[in-house]
Amino acid sequence: MTCASLRRTAVMALTLSTVALLPKSASAQIGGLIKKKIASAAAGQEQAVRPAGENVAFDNIILELTPERLGKVIAGKQAGKKSATGPSGAIALREKKDALSDQLSQLRDKNSKVFDAWDTKKDAIKSCRDSVLHLAQKRIAENFQATALSDPDVIQKMTDLGAAIQKAYAQGDTAQVRKLTMQTAAMMEPTRTDSLAADRKCGSPKDAPAVVAQATSLQDQIDQLNDQIRNAEVAASRAEQEGSGLNSKQLAMACERIEYYMQRLAAKSRQAGFTAGELDALKQREADLKGLCY
Repeated sequence: MTCASLRRTAVMALTLSTVALLPKSASAQIGGLIKKKIASAAAGQEQAVRPAGENVAFDNIILELTPERLGKVIAGKQAGKKSATGPSGAIALREKKDALSDQLSQLRDKNSKVFDAWDTKKDAIKSCRDSVLHLAQKRIAENFQATALSDPDVIQKMTDLGAAIQKAYAQGDTAQVRKLTMQTAAMMEPTRTDSLAADRKCGSPKDAPAVVAQATSLQDQIDQLNDQIRNAEVAASRAEQEGSGLNSKQLAMACERIEYYMQRLAAKSRQAGFTAGELDALKQREADLKGLCY
């Protein structure tokens, strides 16, 4: 034991022996004073350990996590999670899509030779049809040019379409211009009769084997689910923003800071990047923050 330790021990012993010799009332007063000193020292140690917080530059994206705002962020994220659950929520829809994707993958793996053969045949059908329909379109265009100046019905139809396109241009109606232009082009496109003739000569993409038709049906369902998932995600995001009162960027930044706080908490690291008020607010809601933002 060092000399300093021996001196402290001696002083403490002398103090205690002196207290014991004092009258009971005086002893109680000194004992109360010692307890107050001990409590004060403990409070000082707690204050020294507790993070003091830092100055944070807030703006219209990085918002201060006050108790009120933190409560709204929690409410918004919980509303988003509620929207994402259930049979029509994004989570259930993704599970359905994943199941169909697995089914499609297994179907293609099991029947790979059938799919390879069909892909080859389909390419041949397409090449043949393109050739047949190209000749039909060329014939139609030649006939149109030969009769356009002599057929009153064709002349009137072209005149009406031209006038309608000019009117749409003048009104700035680009959608109508596009629609009328397509109608004009359709007058020189192959007809349904031409398409059926190409089917007879070349075959049709609809002649696919049953297993290929099944795969096409599965892919169509997957595509539909992808659309539904996007809509469900939009609905969940809207619920989060409405519940929190924040826009998407503000909410994303708040979540990023919350996750940073929780990560450092789990690692028992010193918190940084928060004001003292934010640290108090976050500490009070730690139970609600676990897994909140993912």
